[in-house]
Amino acid sequence: MTGIPSETLRSWEARNRAVRPSRTPGGFRLYSADDIERLKLIRALTDLGTPVGTIADLDTRSLRGRLTGGTSGLSDDQLKAIATDEALPESVRQLSKAIQEIRVVARSEEVRDQLPQLEASLVELESLLSVLCDVGRAVGS
Repeated sequence: MTGIPSETLRSWEARNRAVRPSRTPGGFRLYSADDIERLKLIRALTDLGTPVGTIADLDTRSLRGRLTGGTSGLSDDQLKAIATDEALPESVRQLSKAIQEIRVVARSEEVRDQLPQLEASLVELESLLSVLCDVGRAVGS
């Protein structure tokens, strides 16, 4: 459900206390919906380079805030400028447009239950766009 390998999950649980699932009488772990959301957020943040030890003790709301606050910081106006810049390759323009579309979808009421996944995807896309723009500027200079 989280895409996290079981070995990593056990490590995060034992070393970092990232989640504390309840257990069945037979000792099997039972993860709550909040546990699943926390793990997805932690995974998204660690995929972006944040050490798990620095975020494992944060509550779900703080994790969500870290994830959305850790974006490249590009505004809608900056994204529009990138999307229309004739000097940039078509793939960068398409990526910029995709980010704008995800933002529109993320603001709609129909996707509230998928918001953490959308936010994680948005952060990854914005990070990639920022890297591509930096590479483009470096190559162009």
